[in-house]
Amino acid sequence: MALVGDAAHTIHPLAGQGVNIGLLDAQALAEVVNQAAQSGRQIGSLHTLGKYQRRRRADNLLMQLSMDGFHRLFGCQLPGFSKLRSFGMSQLHKQQTLKNLLIQHAAGHRMLGS
Repeated sequence: MALVGDAAHTIHPLAGQGVNIGLLDAQALAEVVNQAAQSGRQIGSLHTLGKYQRRRRADNLLMQLSMDGFHRLFGCQLPGFSKLRSFGMSQLHKQQTLKNLLIQHAAGHRMLGS
């Protein structure tokens, strides 16, 4: 049995990334199963399913940690923190390369050659 999307992992619903992760999980699972079938291997073997798990682990963990970080960042109610947060976000807005990487990752594109 292979799990994908919300059945495989939990993520804060912030920014609706659960659907994107689920679609990427399904795509990766289909690719791994297809490769196994073409090679004459068992599609439900632990080896095959382990490939799927390893393939998705880093991207899913990065997205989970990112969404948790944003939740904590925007949920913080400490006095003066909103000014610090606004300053940080304005600095991020000025960093076009980093901003583009974050947007690409949120859209489901793999980052940094992973």
